Amino acid sequence: MPMRSSTHITDTRAVRLIMSKLNPNWLLRSLEERDYGIDLSLEKFNGDEPTGNYVFIQVKGHEEKFRPLRNGMISFPFPVDTLKYAELFRIPFFALIVSLQDEEIYFVSLQHYIQQLDIDPKHANWRSQTTVNLLIPSPENNFISNFDKFEGMVEKDYKLQNLYNSMQCYYELLSYFHGWQGLKSANILISEIEKFLYFVEKTDEHIINEMLRGTPMAAAFNPDAIKSKIDNVKTKKRMTAKDINDLKSQICQAQQSIFKIAALQSDLTNGFFPY
Repeated sequence: MPMRSSTHITDTRAVRLIMSKLNPNWLLRSLEERDYGIDLSLEKFNGDEPTGNYVFIQVKGHEEKFRPLRNGMISFPFPVDTLKYAELFRIPFFALIVSLQDEEIYFVSLQHYIQQLDIDPKHANWRSQTTVNLLIPSPENNFISNFDKFEGMVEKDYKLQNLYNSMQCYYELLSYFHGWQGLKSANILISEIEKFLYFVEKTDEHIINEMLRGTPMAAAFNPDAIKSKIDNVKTKKRMTAKDINDLKSQICQAQQSIFKIAALQSDLTNGFFPY
């Protein structure tokens, strides 16, 4: 008769504990196929409204209490194959490490932890290992008592993704600008520009303006000017060569600022992405 392993039982109990402690603004979706490294999927809601912000979760149960090291870190062995799997996703991918004895849960962003491993010379060969020790700050990464940090990290991840989405839209826009003569009503071009502005807006224009304050790029980042130009074109119901050139210039200037912001947010030394 087939037997369940003790590890499987421990992880199942850990999942149940997570479900009982989960913030009510997050919907938990269990996954049937758990052998590939994803045990749970969480989606953030604002009240009744879904945000589309998903998180993948790998759960690791531990029967005993966690005993922090002298530096306050919790050390936990973790499979390298799961780290490599997490790298394949743009969706935030976290590990939840659960102590069943004291019902404590700690989180770590696997994608950000990989970045830390990659820049640390002591871990130059981590990809050829079977496991690595996750060093998780305690109590900063307590999933129950410091859930705000978890939510903040997920939000920053998605804002960075929106920056990357705006970059993709920007390069698509360039092709439209080059072939604008074939767009009789310019509706396609306007639609693409509005999509670009949507992703810029989703990154939080206020934060971008704060980061650019005092820099030469501050004046160049002006999405409102682009919106005003689009409204003017819609009112005229036609787009001239001058309109095209003005829009292209405004969008290129805004994108230079976005490139700078993306570089700052991806810089592992400035504290934007603690794991």
